Amino acid sequence: MPTTLRLLVAFTLLLGVARAGTQNPFDDDDDNSGGGGGNTGGGNTGGGNTGGGGSQNPFDDDNTNTGGGGGNTGGGNTGGGNTGGGGNTGNQAAYACPGDNGKLYTTGDVIFQLKCGQGTAARPLGSVPSATLKDCADICSRNPSCQSCDWAPSQCNLKAEYIPTFSAPYDTWFPTEAREVNACPAQKIASVPENPEVTKKASCPSGDGKVYEAGDGNYYLLQCCVHEPAGNVVETTTAGSYAGCIEKCAENTACKSILYTIEDADANDKAGKCKLFDAAGFSTKSCGGKMHHHAFITDPPVIDSPDAATVLCSTECPFANGQQYTSRFGEVFHMDCGMRHGTKYLHSDTQSSLKNCMDACAALVPCHSVDYNRRTQTCYYSNHHGEPTIPASGFDSAHSMGCAGACTGGSCGCGG
Repeated sequence: MPTTLRLLVAFTLLLGVARAGTQNPFDDDDDNSGGGGGNTGGGNTGGGNTGGGGSQNPFDDDNTNTGGGGGNTGGGNTGGGNTGGGGNTGNQAAYACPGDNGKLYTTGDVIFQLKCGQGTAARPLGSVPSATLKDCADICSRNPSCQSCDWAPSQCNLKAEYIPTFSAPYDTWFPTEAREVNACPAQKIASVPENPEVTKKASCPSGDGKVYEAGDGNYYLLQCCVHEPAGNVVETTTAGSYAGCIEKCAENTACKSILYTIEDADANDKAGKCKLFDAAGFSTKSCGGKMHHHAFITDPPVIDSPDAATVLCSTECPFANGQQYTSRFGEVFHMDCGMRHGTKYLHSDTQSSLKNCMDACAALVPCHSVDYNRRTQTCYYSNHHGEPTIPASGFDSAHSMGCAGACTGGSCGCGG
C-alpha cells in the first residue's frame, strides 16, 4: 500500500477514536471513561463532578465512580456536606426548626446548641425584636449577661441564668457551657506575670493576667477593667466579644493593643466598641467600673524543658536523633531514632551500624533513605525523599539532605 494511503487510513482511524470518546488506558474492560459520550457529553462535565457521576479514577480496575453518586457539586460538599447539611460543628447560613434541632452555631465567643420546642424558666433579661433564629443567638452573644435565649417568631427572649431546658412552645439557643458573667477581678494584677497561664478564652474576671493566643499566632496579655496605656488609635471598629476585638487587632499589622467596651459606658461608648492602638504595654489605669477590658501583645509563654541527651556528632541512637551525618561520599543524612520510612525498598543487606548503612546508601545512586534494624543489623535502602513517618522502636532511620556544600556558590554535586 502506498505510504500516502497508509497515512490517510491511520489518520481516519485516529479521528474515529476521538469521536467515540476518550478511552481510559488503565481500563481493563475498554469502557469509555466518559460514561457514554466522551468527557463532555457524559463524563466529567455532563454527569461527573458537577451533575452527579464523579470523575473516573484511571487506576481503578473495576471502573468505580470516584464521585460517589453525586459529585462534588451535585451531591457532595455543597449539597449534603458542611454547607447544605450543616454538620454539628460548622455554622450554617440559616437555621430552622425542627430540621436543625441539635445543630451548633458559634457566634462571638459562644457556642450555642439549637433546641427545638424547648424553653427555660431562667430569669429574663428582656425581649427584643429578632427576625430569625440566627439573629436571636447573635443578640444573646453580644450581651455578656445573656446565658441563653428563647425564640418565638420575631421575638428573642434573653435569659440571665444557665438553667436546663424543658418542653415549651419556643426554640432555644443554649450554650454548650455556662458563660462567665462579666465582672472585675477581686484583685487586679499589678504587673506582667513572670510566666502567665495560657487561656483559650478571653473573658473576665477569670482571664485577668492570663495570655490569649490570637489567630495570627501572637499572644495577648488580658487585663480586666483597665484602660489602655499611651498610644495612638489606628482604628475604631466593633466586635461581638472581647476575643473578637483581639482578633481584629491580630488582623491589623499596625495594632499592638486594644480597648474593648463590654457594657454601655455612655452614648458614644456603646457595648461592642473596639479600639485598636499602635502601642503595647501594661496598663495601671483603672476604668472605675466593669465597662472596659484591655489586651496587648506580649512575649510568648515559656515552659520548663529538660535538656536533650545529645552526644555531638554521634551516629548511634538515641544520641544521634535529630543530628546530621556527612557520609564519606559527601552526602548529608538526617537521622531519626525509633522511626522508619516503610516505603518500598530498593535493596537490603547486612551492615554493622547505622553509619555504615548510610555510607552504603550514599554509594548507591538511587538511594535517598535507609531504615536500619538494630537487632538483625539489616539495612533497608529506599528512594524516599523526606522524614520517616512510622514509629518503630526497633528501627533507626536516615534520609538524605543533599550534599555537603551544595548551597555554596560554584558547587556541583557531591564532592564537586
